[in-house]
Amino acid sequence: MNLRASLSTLPRDLIAGVVVFLVALPLCLGITNASDVEPFADLVSGIIGGLVVALLSGSPLSVSGPAAGLVVIVVEGIARLGSFSAFLLAVLLSGVIQFGFGMVKAGRVAAYVPSPVIKGMLAAIGILLIVKQVPFASGMAGDLDTPVGNMPFSLRALTAFAVATVSLVLLASWETRALRRFRLVRLVPAPLAVVLLGIAATLLLDMLSPSLASPSEHRVALPELASIAALSAAIKSADLGPNFAQLLNPDIWRVALTLAVVGSLETLLSLEAVEQIDPRRRPTLPDRELKAQGVGNLIAGAIGGLPITSVIVRSSANVNAGAQSRVSAIVHGILLLVSVFALTGLINQIPWQVLPRSSSIPASSSPNRVCSCPLRNRDQVHSHRPSRR
Repeated sequence: MNLRASLSTLPRDLIAGVVVFLVALPLCLGITNASDVEPFADLVSGIIGGLVVALLSGSPLSVSGPAAGLVVIVVEGIARLGSFSAFLLAVLLSGVIQFGFGMVKAGRVAAYVPSPVIKGMLAAIGILLIVKQVPFASGMAGDLDTPVGNMPFSLRALTAFAVATVSLVLLASWETRALRRFRLVRLVPAPLAVVLLGIAATLLLDMLSPSLASPSEHRVALPELASIAALSAAIKSADLGPNFAQLLNPDIWRVALTLAVVGSLETLLSLEAVEQIDPRRRPTLPDRELKAQGVGNLIAGAIGGLPITSVIVRSSANVNAGAQSRVSAIVHGILLLVSVFALTGLINQIPWQVLPRSSSIPASSSPNRVCSCPLRNRDQVHSHRPSRR
């Protein structure tokens, strides 16, 4: 990065970095819940995406982190391999494979992927995220052995359903013209608004009627940390490390290859989308991006993170917030790291039932686009520029 240019755009990049952080935090937590893994896993990936991939990437506006587009593969991969530690080995190996893709200049491959395939994948992800969260939205997840859990229409269940419904309505209406007239609505990202609603509901119910509040097992559960050493100890105690004893397991390599191929395609398609919305239309370097993503996934697999890709939701928020360079993505990574230490008490007040609403934005925000796929016969293949050095 050019130091002088970075300093001249620093104020705008700082603001954009804060906005992307506010979008990324609820998305990370929502994807964690959909993937049935420890909350640390997605936060670690978000931090790596901001602090490692952003530094190595050649894209000025792309923001990387855990993606909803890989949730299906993560869930199926963990089930097939039998443990999260074995899956982490697959993530690590997928990073090596991705780096190899960059070395052989495979960045142009995404030009041949039909757009209906991508839209269908996003629709499937949205359905998965919504279906998996029905128990939390109904207030009965994990409570079926308790008297309250055996009462489908208990007050606690109705309260949880009400919070989930209001959060969905809020998310759907946040971008409407009627609400966009208000400055506060324009300043606060929709996922953050939903999360703040969940926190407010939890705190209010805890004070006024604890019996109606979401139980602790229905909330985010990050351990309180005071230092980097405490974070390292928490990762070790949770066994968030790759199981190298499974290195010769063929299923490990199958999952790794699937992650590498799908993650690379999602990254390249995201790069193309970001390039189109960049006001300056700056060209990206797809092969360099694949190498950066490979390094990021190698590190994520080594220390307990989920697979990383370039994420269009974060990247578009970055562009819309006025970002000028990679500094904004780095700032978002730093803020995610700080939040692990400084905001755990607040984060742990977030009820799970509001998170699917924010994490399913990229997958289900435009169902009409998915339905319209069969109506078009041309221009159904994404056009990427040839791979550049």
